[in-house]
Amino acid sequence: EDKVYQFAFIGTPLKIRGGDAAPLRPIAIPYASDR
Repeated sequence: EDKVYQFAFIGTPLKIRGGDAAPLRPIAIPYASDR
């Protein structure tokens, strides 16, 4: 496995016209490890 323990989580909403709520499109970006 990659053994990634830290990452940035970004949750961008999907654009839905006329909607009161929207599902999230999750994005996880791992931090670069110098080890």
